[in-house]
Amino acid sequence: MAEYRAVTTVLVMYHLLECEVTGRAPLGPLSRHRVVVTTQGSVRGYFAPRPPHYSYLGLPYARPPTHYDRFKAPEPPPRWSGIFEAIHRVKCPQPDGSGDENCLVVNVFTPEDAETAPVIVHIHDGGFQSGWGTFTAPTRFLEQGFVFISLNYRIGALGFLSLGIEDVPGNAGIKDQVAALYWIHRNVEKFGGDSSDITVYGTGSGAVSIEIILMSGLTENLFQKVILESGSILSPSSLTRDPVLLAFDFAKSTGYKGDSNPQPLREYYYDVPVKILTNTSRIFRPCIERTVAEYHNLLERDPRDVLREDTASGITHSLADYINDVFLEYPVAKSVTYYANRNTYPVYLMKFADLHTRLKDHRYVGTNKYNDILRYITSDRLEDSEDLQAQKLVMLWTNFINVGDPTPLTSPLLPVIWQPVQVHEIHGQIAVQKIPCLQFDETFTNILLSGKHLKFWDSIYDKFYRTTTEKCN
Repeated sequence: MAEYRAVTTVLVMYHLLECEVTGRAPLGPLSRHRVVVTTQGSVRGYFAPRPPHYSYLGLPYARPPTHYDRFKAPEPPPRWSGIFEAIHRVKCPQPDGSGDENCLVVNVFTPEDAETAPVIVHIHDGGFQSGWGTFTAPTRFLEQGFVFISLNYRIGALGFLSLGIEDVPGNAGIKDQVAALYWIHRNVEKFGGDSSDITVYGTGSGAVSIEIILMSGLTENLFQKVILESGSILSPSSLTRDPVLLAFDFAKSTGYKGDSNPQPLREYYYDVPVKILTNTSRIFRPCIERTVAEYHNLLERDPRDVLREDTASGITHSLADYINDVFLEYPVAKSVTYYANRNTYPVYLMKFADLHTRLKDHRYVGTNKYNDILRYITSDRLEDSEDLQAQKLVMLWTNFINVGDPTPLTSPLLPVIWQPVQVHEIHGQIAVQKIPCLQFDETFTNILLSGKHLKFWDSIYDKFYRTTTEKCN
């Protein structure tokens, strides 16, 4: 594996649960625009006034991954002459049949007067099966002077089919993200961003993707801070345990008549129509890759083993956690303790509760999704009761991105210093109990995350956790 270069700080969040060109931005003949010269050629973006910013939609960061490149790592993007009209709203193929395979693009939103501005790169959720980079300008981030970039990556079978061979190794969707981050690092200064101040923000499966990238050793200089929201690589839903069997079973269900030999399977998958690949109930996820000559694997060992080792101590430096239900709560809490134990920088944990989910007796109800958090910090259409929450979240994120500490000082808006996680060991083992945590609701107070269920799951994992040793073969 490549030598790992530590990022400066990482923020991880978890939350209480509960390409097709789809259009062109409406443009008038006198629309105000700005031309930026990228490494591929000139691109034209268009102005919007609230807040004053320019949007560049559908910028290619890689070549279209079609036919023999359908399941490979992405190739460098093409160059062009003339000016690329950056007004395309592009999706990768979705389960509902929309989208197009020519979808590896980024969307850049930059404040009108941006110059060496901090950069936020958002990697979307969708359980690795759906979703795309947002086309909507994140108002609150732009008001804070951040350059905001969303991106597409291959999903479903197109992004995560694996046959354990060089042409179909697996994890293509994560490799797309690495390629996008590389493009962003090379080009963001041309849009007014600072390439030495990039924060990668992953939601759900996007957070899992970032953890895989961190473990891969491919992060050298690409970003400096990380926000991980509502996703953990330790969750049972993060990885595919037997990807080749999954690929064979899916092929049989769609008419394949051969055996499980990867070579004829590869030829079959090259020619399967994209709507068949996306119209399935089977779940394709990242996998631990088989070593292939002259090929860099993203994930070669079980993530839990990587997190336990001293060599993983550079993976993160500052965390904040939005705790989900038990399915995510224990993996997240365990991740936090591993990170805190291996880092010299402070680790922070937050438990987020949407005020709309509380009853009069203070119990939580309903299913408020982590996308609501993104809505809080990006939308300019909030109810009055939500606006204060949004201000707090934006200030926490701003402090974290600017100085690496979400609460360097108290203020009327943030009246509490967010206490870092302290690791406790019992009989030489890291204990997942009594973890300092910021309760983000109307109280906004420091609490201790504890409970018998965490201790129970700790014992269950120690006894029954199945280490992933299978390669994609």
